[in-house]
Amino acid sequence: MLANGDLHVLSARQGDENHLYHCRVLVQPNGQTMTSSTARRIILSQETMTKMAPVIVESVNRIRVWRGQDAVLPCVFHGYPPPKIKWCKSQTIQCGNLLLPLVASAATQEHRGGVLGHGRHRLVGGTLLIASVVAEDQGRYIFSVNNSMGLVESRTELVFRDKLQVRIVERRRRRRRRIGCPAIQVVDAETSVTITCHFSGSPRPVVSWLKDGQRYLVGNSGRVSSSSGDDGYTDMVQLSISSVQREDEGIYQCLASNDEGDWAQASAQLAIGAFPPHLKETFSRQVVHPGSSVSLKCLASGTPLPHFTWTLDGFPLSPVSERYFLGQQQQTGHDDLVVAHLNITHVRVEDGGNYKAFVAFVRTVCSGESSGSRRAFSQFAYLLQFNGSLTIDPLDKSSDAGLYSCEVRGQNGLSARQSLQLNILGRFFAAS
Repeated sequence: MLANGDLHVLSARQGDENHLYHCRVLVQPNGQTMTSSTARRIILSQETMTKMAPVIVESVNRIRVWRGQDAVLPCVFHGYPPPKIKWCKSQTIQCGNLLLPLVASAATQEHRGGVLGHGRHRLVGGTLLIASVVAEDQGRYIFSVNNSMGLVESRTELVFRDKLQVRIVERRRRRRRRIGCPAIQVVDAETSVTITCHFSGSPRPVVSWLKDGQRYLVGNSGRVSSSSGDDGYTDMVQLSISSVQREDEGIYQCLASNDEGDWAQASAQLAIGAFPPHLKETFSRQVVHPGSSVSLKCLASGTPLPHFTWTLDGFPLSPVSERYFLGQQQQTGHDDLVVAHLNITHVRVEDGGNYKAFVAFVRTVCSGESSGSRRAFSQFAYLLQFNGSLTIDPLDKSSDAGLYSCEVRGQNGLSARQSLQLNILGRFFAAS
């Protein structure tokens, strides 16, 4: 009995025809057995002693085998005198003269109960067995049967199948991900990002991109492009997006599939960490009389929330004054809109001039210092992009205690800095 359940009877002889042959299957996990309701019988013909050219009565054109499985290439034949048989593997795409002999038998040769061969190749009757299939076993196999009456051949193609594997490698900073969720790649608007997808498997798959579950048309704009290659170990495709915009946010999937019906996918989430400030509303020229009031208003968008500074004829206005008021606040219902205003009561002649409102990012830069030296954070520390909070989880008493400094810098060159001492007390910690 072969691994696929076929029963091969070698060198049929008198007495074999007196039996009915059933197939019995053990059913897991209950341990019950099932026996086929039909049976087969072997019939011996007296004409077997008559000379006849070889005839192949059963073979297959194509088989598919997974890596590590045993391959069974069946071939059942008749002929007299008993034919010689031989299996070869073609070394060319077209079956030509470049053949690699695998295993062969001489007429009437019987060893080990009819099993011949060596290494991973075995011959049972006319059937070729290949143990623990590897990629190099893929190809076209030729089975030849010949005796003094003639020669006949059959061909079987072995298709090697390997499980498709896909993974996305993030090369930009990313946030921690929850189990079962894609990693989040955080990039700033108007910068570039590349999503790299590594894949492997056989037959070689075709790789495509999806965004938010829909087919992603790469090349539909000048900002998006795709390339392929390898890193010396696995094949890869890369999706590149230049000048990232708000509409580029979403879930990107790398989908690999082949003509055998296998598929695999990996995903990554792209999030926008910062958008450059953009003025959406500004004030216009105003002519007022002394003693009256005036209000100048600006509306800007950006992530993180932008910060306004004001100047009069090129000189900075102090945010604290008895005669005018500078203020800004987030617009209700909008996460990235800020309203800034300059209010002046009882205008004087000297208040005339050229007022300008500047809007800029406020970026947060944090560093940890221990024993007077700056150090990099451990893999358990990560910075929240939107509020500047530093989270360390879990704490390491031997390495995480120390002086921490947070520095905020604006595009106008101004900066602010404050420090705290982190002391870890057993299961609790205190900051002072």
